[in-house]
Amino acid sequence: MTLSTSPLSTIALLFLSYLAYRTTQGFIIRKRFNAFAQQHGCEEPPDVTGPYPFTSWKFVWRLM
Repeated sequence: MTLSTSPLSTIALLFLSYLAYRTTQGFIIRKRFNAFAQQHGCEEPPDVTGPYPFTSWKFVWRLM
């Protein structure tokens, strides 16, 4: 018995695999960069979890 898949499902599987790979790669790169920055005495990344990135005076002070 042979297992056959349509070209469309193969393309969809490849696309989803690529998205998962790029998401994982971006996460790993960001973690490595943050660890590198902390080891070399850089400040912590700004907290922009609010509705607007300029809501805290600490963030505005860093920009100046």
